[in-house]
Parts: sequence; C-alpha cells; structure tokens
Amino acid sequence: MPDSAGAWSRARELFLELADLPASDRADALAEIETADVHMAAWVRRLLEQDLGTDGRDDARSSKQLFGPYETVRRIAAGGMGEVFLARRSDGEFEREVAIKRLRLGAFGEELVERFLRERQTLARLDHEFIARLLDGGTSESGEPYLVLEYVVGRHIDTYCREEALTVSARVELFMEVLEAVAHAHQRGVVHRDLKPSNILIRGDGAPRLLDFGIARSAVQGEPTPTLTSTGQRLFTPGFASPEQVRGERASEASDIFSLGIILYTLLAGSGPWEGADSMHELELCTLERDPVPPSRHLEGRERRQVLGDLDTIVLHCLQKRVAWRYASVEELRQELGRSLAGLPIRTRPTRVLERVLRYGRRNPWQALAGLVLVIAFVTSGLALHAGRAAASRRAQLMPTLLGRLEHARGLRLMDDNQSAVAELRAVLATLEALDGEDSLRAEVLSELTDLLLRVGEPRESLALVDQGLALLPGDPEESAETRARLLLSAVECHRLLSTPEEAREAVDRAHRHAIEWLEAGDPLRLGAIEALGTERSIPLDERIALLAGGVAEGRDRDQPHDGALASLLSLIGFLRVEKGEFEAALESIDEALAIDRWNHGEGHGDVAMDRFCRGVCLERLGRSDEAVVELEAALGVFEDNGHEDMAVQARQFLDGMLAAEAQVRESL
Repeated sequence: MPDSAGAWSRARELFLELADLPASDRADALAEIETADVHMAAWVRRLLEQDLGTDGRDDARSSKQLFGPYETVRRIAAGGMGEVFLARRSDGEFEREVAIKRLRLGAFGEELVERFLRERQTLARLDHEFIARLLDGGTSESGEPYLVLEYVVGRHIDTYCREEALTVSARVELFMEVLEAVAHAHQRGVVHRDLKPSNILIRGDGAPRLLDFGIARSAVQGEPTPTLTSTGQRLFTPGFASPEQVRGERASEASDIFSLGIILYTLLAGSGPWEGADSMHELELCTLERDPVPPSRHLEGRERRQVLGDLDTIVLHCLQKRVAWRYASVEELRQELGRSLAGLPIRTRPTRVLERVLRYGRRNPWQALAGLVLVIAFVTSGLALHAGRAAASRRAQLMPTLLGRLEHARGLRLMDDNQSAVAELRAVLATLEALDGEDSLRAEVLSELTDLLLRVGEPRESLALVDQGLALLPGDPEESAETRARLLLSAVECHRLLSTPEEAREAVDRAHRHAIEWLEAGDPLRLGAIEALGTERSIPLDERIALLAGGVAEGRDRDQPHDGALASLLSLIGFLRVEKGEFEAALESIDEALAIDRWNHGEGHGDVAMDRFCRGVCLERLGRSDEAVVELEAALGVFEDNGHEDMAVQARQFLDGMLAAEAQVRESL
C-alpha cells in the first residue's frame, strides 16, 4: 500500500468520487485505477469495503432509513466526515424534502463527533436567507448524530456564472449576496474556514445558498480550534486557503476574506489565481509567497476593461499575504464592490506609495523617523494656521476622486487606450490647479502624461510638460526618485523624436545617473534608464551589450519574472546580438523576452510582434526558414493591423527577400 501523505490524499479523492457511482460504473472505474496503479486500487477498494460493506456494494445503504420523522430517499453526497441523504417526512404531517447529514458509520472518533456537534451548534446560531438553514437535528436509534438541513437544488456559483453567461456586474452583484451571508456569520462569531465555489449553490431563482459549516469555528479568542485531524489532515481546501491556514495558524475573519478574494477572482477571470500550480508544494508556495496577476489579465475586450482598475484592485487587496493589509471586514469589502458598481471612487488604492515609503525607511531608518516627525509637525501647524474648514473639506472630497481618476488613466494606458488616458490626466491636472500644496502629485500626473503624449505623437508638448514637472519637484532627488526618473526618460524620447541628438545624449546621461544613484537595483525605471543608454550608438557595441546584460541580471534578481522592463532589455540585447552576428545567443534572449511580453500583452501586441520579427530574422540566419516564415508573417500581420507602417515595410521586405532567395536556390537545383 502507498504510505505517503500525497498517496493518501489521492486515494481519498478517488474513494469519494467512486462512492457515489452506481455499482456497475464503480467497478469499471476501479478497474481503470487498477490498470494504472494496482496498489492505489487496492487501497481505494479497501476504503469502499469499509464504507459500503465487505463486498463493496452499497445495497444496504440504498435501503430506506429513518431519522426521526424523516425517511431517506437516496444518498446525494459523501465526504470524509459523513454522508448526506435526500429525505422526506414520513409521518404525514406535511410534505417536505430535506437533506439529512449524518456521521459515516465506523467514523466515530471523538474529534469527528465533536466537530459534527459543533457544526450543529454553529448552524443553530445562523438565520439568513442566503445560508442553508438547519431545520432539525438529533440522534438516530442506532446512536448516530444527524442534522436536518434545507435541501438546496442548484449549481456551484462558478458553474452557474459560466453557464448563464452572466455579465461582470451581474457576477459581482451575485457575489455581494454571498458576502451578506458570510458577514451574517461573522457578526455571530462564526468563521467558515472553507469558503469555495462548491460550498455556494445558486438555486433556480438565482438566489445563493452558503453550505457546509463543518469546519467552521467561533471567532472568539481562547476557544479551542484544532487545525489538524487525528490523521494529520488539514481542515481546509488547498487552492482556496489563506496563508495563515497553510502555515497551520489560527484562522480568522481575514482568512475568510482571503478565500472570498479567490472566489471573486475565479468568477471574474474564469480561473483561479494559482492556475498552473502542478503540485501541492507549488500551490502552497503560491499561497504563501507569490503575488497573483490581476484577474483582468485573463480577459479580453469589454470584460477586461470592466475588470481593469477598481475590480483588479479590490480582488488583489483581498489576496494580500499579510492579514493586516486585507479588508478589515466582509462588510467593508461589500461596500467597496458597491461603490465600484455605482461608478463611485473606491477607497482602496494600490500600495505603491506606501511601499516606496517603507523602502526608504528600510534604507534610512533615522532619516525616515526624523522626516516623519517633521511631516507631522508641519501638517499639524499648517492645519492649525492656514487650512480653513471649507478648504479642508473640499480637499478631502476631491482627493479620493483625483487618485481614482489617476489609477483609471493608468488602467486605460495598460489597455493601449492612450487618447482616453490623456483626456483623463488633463482633467486631473485641471482640478489640481485649484488646490495649493499638491506639487508632488501634479508632478506625478505630469510624468504619466508626458509618456502618453509621446505615444500619441506629441513630443513638443511632452517636452514642455517635462520641464514643468521637474520644476515642481523638491530639491532632494530621493524624495521623488521615481517621478523624476519618469520625467527624465520622457525627455530622452522627446529629444530623439525631435531629432536633437546632443540634447538627447545629455538627457540619457542625466536619466542614467539619477537612476543608478537613487533607484533600487532592478527597479523598472532604472532598467528603462539602462535601456536608454544601451541604445546610444556612440557607445561601442560590446559595451552596450555588457551594460544591458547587467540590467538583465538586476531584473532577474528582483524576482519579477513578468516584468515588462526586463523584457525590453532582453529584446534589445537580442537585436544587438543580431547586429553582431551572434544569432544563437540573440535567439535565446528574444525567446525569453517573447515569453514575458506574451504573458503581459498576448498575441497582437506591438511588443510581441517586434519579438517575433527579430526571432524570424535569427531563425532565417540559422537556416530554419520554415520557422522563420511563420514568425515573420505573424509579425507582419500585427504591424499592418496596428498601422505600424515602417515596421510593416521592413518585415515585408525581409520576408520577400528571403522567399525570393529560396526560390532562386530551388531553380538552380
């Protein structure tokens, strides 16, 4: 017999799958398991015999049984703790179908009985329209404790959303009803601890029912709450558990919020945040250490635009690794979703500014402490001396809206809707003009706007705004390191587009010096400055490649495998190595860049097309013409579709020349 924890888990899963099958189907399924793994099949057969009788048949269990006034009709589910039957009242008082849940025969360990009775007590405290109700309970004549529950006919929430093709807003509205049920439980001191789509059924009328409080516990500190069964099995579902549950720590309301974040992610994206984890170890690693990509990355078109921004932010806030960084309550989460649906600014914002402050504090603890004291003193005195109530009220009302619009513009930029993003940022700037003391925020908005203006072909206006933004920044470069770096990099591109090479080189050197001195190794803006210097043709080719390789090493050390700045460096190294004739090395760099760009953008994006164009050139030079044609034709199609005529001409000329050369070779044979 297998004896590993993984083998036991697999055997138990197979047993639960086979236990509900008709006898004939069960025999066929068991035969398939035996063909693949005879030891696993023997273990599953033994579990079936213990559960269904010595010969593995369930005739005895299929006969009618009485639980108080209820008579079983058929078994509808089986789990590690008990069985669930469809039942009807047998005393003629009234007609009603119910679900009877009882402990599995032979499973009367003290801990299981305690858990079962605790579930009965938990359900007795809950009374909500979206929670499956406890109707009755007791002990059978044979001494088995049982529960009588509301019988719910429905589909799992993720299946229901998919099969009914619900819109994004409809999915969020349905999820908010689930939040009402969880909030009701939390208000009564009950933490569910096993929230997942299969524990949320949606009835035919579209109303949800929250099920299975079998491992729920009181939120009251000090009450016993075992994290392991006597067999060592953890009481949660991998893939929907919080980091603290994976570590074996006490689950709290915040743990349910993490699980709810995974459910919402699944409803919006169609797959979970840890999709692709191929082992229990990797699944736990994802839960404990890895940040998921925003759910909008899994979507396209209108759905992606609806999820991008607010919903991405809300979901990822639920999935913070640290308990203190998640929503304080389910009700707070529900209110945020309500604001998003109503088109109002949400209060949750990404932690970019906080992370920058913490980074600075770690590097300069005493300066940070002194700065904090000065800031507090300045703010206190400023409010006391200068800020009137009306101005403070106006600022308090405007700032969340302005920050929300800034994040919305960033989302539009990610969607390549640059014109809309420009309009949004112009509106933010116009409002900021009426507020005093917001120079840093104005400079940050200008730094975003200068880059967008370059994208829409307005380098002169962009350069003018660069100067405005730099003038607004404080004298200490560290206080606004990222904003200054973004403005300086925009200046580089402005001068290049305006064909002023001397000014461009001066701007490159200035941006590079600033980035190396004030930005952390691997920071995307620092990598952007390295890339800008690496494109300077006045520098020898080998020095440029070495410079870029150093930036790639920084990017890899940062452990952000999907960083777009890292992809840009790799792509540029690939082009330079093509220029040097190192086609194998070039292909290696381009393939790595292509994988990142595909992750971030998908096919059809200009960056992906550039990678495929360079890849086609490398393949042709290496004599792999058939593969080269595939890459070049794909790149050409994207260039033509997106109006990149210059690149389309280059790709078309290279492809035509390659095909003509091959035709001449064939004719000469």
